[in-house]
Amino acid sequence: MANEETPQETLSATAGHQLRAAREKRGLTVARVAEVLHLRPAIIDAIENSNFRQIDTELFLKGYVRSYAAQVGLDADRLIERLDQELEPLREEKVRAQEAHPLVDIQRRKRRKRQIARVVLLILVLALLGYFGVRWLDRGAVLPGQSSEVQPPAESGADAAESGSDSPNESAPVTTEPLSQAESPAPEPPAAETSAPQPATTDSATDAEVVDSGAGEPSALIGVEEVPPVSGEGEAAADFEQNGASEATVAAPVVTESVEPALAEEVEADLGTTQASLEMSFVADCWVRITDANGDRLASSLQRAGDRLAVTGAAPLRLVIGAVDAVGAITFDGEPVDLGDVRVVNNRAEFSLDR
Repeated sequence: MANEETPQETLSATAGHQLRAAREKRGLTVARVAEVLHLRPAIIDAIENSNFRQIDTELFLKGYVRSYAAQVGLDADRLIERLDQELEPLREEKVRAQEAHPLVDIQRRKRRKRQIARVVLLILVLALLGYFGVRWLDRGAVLPGQSSEVQPPAESGADAAESGSDSPNESAPVTTEPLSQAESPAPEPPAAETSAPQPATTDSATDAEVVDSGAGEPSALIGVEEVPPVSGEGEAAADFEQNGASEATVAAPVVTESVEPALAEEVEADLGTTQASLEMSFVADCWVRITDANGDRLASSLQRAGDRLAVTGAAPLRLVIGAVDAVGAITFDGEPVDLGDVRVVNNRAEFSLDR
């Protein structure tokens, strides 16, 4: 009967009572256990008396219980199951208190506003990227059309050059007409025709002056008859000007403007500069909690000996270490962290790491 009652008593006893019985069985004092676990004796008394409100968080409590169980030789998992049963009423009480507290609603609203702000910022960045992309595509499509519209003025200039080169050919027959008129003198107009309108008289007088000048300077007129070869050279010069103008038009480079999305790069750079990486290695069991600048919890768990923990978040990072001597090494952004500069109380440390 005594053997049957012992398991029942073990099951009904609290986790603290089981730890106290195991400690007394081994002949250990509270001060000795506290010294080995690097805890205050008041923490050991609170665990044994199930006074869990004196301990910061449930995770710390479970870490202490596991370390205590390993010290006195009890099954830690079994004690944690029993501890969960004891903590259930406290959890319900804590939830009710949080729901009744107005600060919880304020924090929830702040968190929701922060999420909405992130979504709006992402939408603005995407809109700016789309806007600049459309502008860049539109400019790339408009510039070739503008270069093709520049060609007609060059062709009109070439036509003007051709018309200018044809003008010597038109002037050559005019200079040869006085020669034919000089060979056969024009008859004198009758007296009746003297009363003709003034414009006709002016034309006849002009013709007479041209004939007189042609008769007085035959050598100059003979030189003028050789103008057609010169007109050929004018046509060649006009063709050369036309070809040069067309080549200049073809060789004219098309300048395109490219608009780079500099704003997106700046946002990504801003987003990328606040991210920090943290790596930790452990040589013994240790509870650790890591939060970033946004209040997001990156890690909150019990690490075993030989475990490695790597997290990334917005700097600065807030660390809470339950057992400092269980930490092998800490690197922040690839740089080792010296724990000798950190304030440690009862082997527990809280500090922040920033760039």
